[in-house]
Amino acid sequence: MIISILLLIILIAVLFFYNIYSKISVMFIVQLGGLCLIITSLIMFTMKLSYYNGIFGLEMWIYYLMRKIEVNINDVKLWMAIGYFLIFISQSFIMWEFSKKGKRAKTLFAFSMIFALGFVVFNTNTVSEIIYIKANEVFSFEKSQKVNDILTSFNYGLIIYFAFLPFWSLVSNIKNTRIILKKRRGMIITVFLAFVEFIVISFSFYSRLKNMLVFYMINMIDTYTNAIGELSVIIPIISVCVLIVMAFITVKFDVFNTIDFFKPYVARSNMKILLMDLKYIFHDFKNIMMTIIALQNTALDDYGGEEGKKALVKIGDFAYSYAQKVGELLDIYKSKKITFKDVDLLAIIYEASARIKAESNVEINILNNVYENTSISGDEYQLKILFYNLLKNAVDAIKVKNMPDGRIDINFIEEDKWLCIDLTDNGIGMSRKETKKIWKPFVSSKKTFMNWGIGLNQVRNIIEAHLGYIDIMSKKNEYTKIQLVFQRN
Repeated sequence: MIISILLLIILIAVLFFYNIYSKISVMFIVQLGGLCLIITSLIMFTMKLSYYNGIFGLEMWIYYLMRKIEVNINDVKLWMAIGYFLIFISQSFIMWEFSKKGKRAKTLFAFSMIFALGFVVFNTNTVSEIIYIKANEVFSFEKSQKVNDILTSFNYGLIIYFAFLPFWSLVSNIKNTRIILKKRRGMIITVFLAFVEFIVISFSFYSRLKNMLVFYMINMIDTYTNAIGELSVIIPIISVCVLIVMAFITVKFDVFNTIDFFKPYVARSNMKILLMDLKYIFHDFKNIMMTIIALQNTALDDYGGEEGKKALVKIGDFAYSYAQKVGELLDIYKSKKITFKDVDLLAIIYEASARIKAESNVEINILNNVYENTSISGDEYQLKILFYNLLKNAVDAIKVKNMPDGRIDINFIEEDKWLCIDLTDNGIGMSRKETKKIWKPFVSSKKTFMNWGIGLNQVRNIIEAHLGYIDIMSKKNEYTKIQLVFQRN
C-alpha cells in the first residue's frame, strides 16, 4: 500500500519535471509511465510470493502497528477501495463532459489511467496481507478473503476497462482519418494490441494465483519452495509481455522522432546519407557514359559503313546527353550544403507545377484546405526535386494512357500535427504488385531507355530524411494517388 503510494508520487513528480524542463509531451510521459506501472504491478504481484518478508518489511511493520492500535486492516482497505471507486467514477464523468466541450479529455484520461493503475499496485499487497493475517489470528481471515474478492474484481475491471478503451480510439481514428498510413497502421496496431492484451488478461485470469495462495496458506512451510517453482513459469510470461508492449510503444510513438531534441539530428543524418548515396550513383553513371563516348569516338573513326556510323552518332548523342545531365547533378550535390529552414510547400508546388505546365498540357489543380501555414522545416532544394519528380511521373503516366484530358489534383490536408499532401492523377495506374516495388532503386513501371528508375526511390529518401512518410494507392488503368505526410513546424 505504502509502496504503491510512493511509486505514484514519484511518477507524478517525474511527469511534471519533464513537462516543465523538456519538450516531451505530457501524454507521452503519462502513457509510458502508466505502462511501466502496470508492468511493475504484475511483477510485484508474483515477486511477493517468495520475497514479501524481506522487501516489504515496511508494510509488515504498518500491519503490526495497526494491530497495536486495534484498527482492522480490512475496514481500512475497504474504505480506501470505495474512495478509489468514487474518485474514478467522478473523473470518468468529468472526462465525458470535457470531451463533449472539446477540452483536454485525453490528458484527464491519462491521469485517470495512472490513478487506476495505482490501485492495481495498491491491491498487489494482498499476498503479504493474507500471509500476515494467517499468522496473526486477531484478524478475520474470512472477512479478509471477502474484501480481497471485491478488490480483485474491481482490479480486473480496471485492467479490462483501460486495456480496451484504446480500441475505441483506434477504430474512431481509422474511420475518420484521411491519412492512408494511419489507416494501415491503425489496423496493424489494433490486431497487435489484441494479441498483447490476450496474453496479459489470460495470465491475470487463468494463472490461478489466488487458488495457489489459498493452497499455500494451508501449509506455510512449503510457501517459499513452491512459490519459486511457480515463478519460474510466471516470470518468463511477464517478461515476454513486457518486451512486446515496450516494442509496441517504441514503434507506435516513434520515440526518437517524437522528442524534439532528436529531430534535427535524425533529419540531418538522413539527409547526409541521401546526398552521399546520390553522389556515388551520379559519379558511377558519369564514368560509364564517358567510357561509352570514348568507345563511340574510336569506332566512328576506324570502323563501319554509313549506316553504322549513323547509329554510332546516335549512341554518342545519347551518351553525351546523359553525361552532361549527370555531370550537372553531380556538381550540384558536391557543392550542396544541408540547410534546414522554414520552407513553404505550397510555394514549392506552385513552382513545380509551373515547370510541368510549360512542358506539357496536363491540367493541374491545387486545393489548399490548410490556408494558414503550409511550411515545414526542410531543405528547399531537395523538396523542389521531390515535387518535380512526383509531378513528372504523373505526367508520364498520363501520356502512357494517351489521355487528351489529363489531370493532376493536389490537395493539402491538416490533421493534428501533420501536414498531408494528396497528389492524384488519372493516368495509367499500377497494379498492387507494381506499387510494392515502385520505391526500390532502378525499378520503374515506365519501360523506356531514358528512365533510370531512381526518381521515386529518391523521392522516398527525401521524405524520410525530413522525418515524413509517403504512401501510394493505385488502380490499373484508372488512377494513382500518392500521399505525403510531413511534421508541422
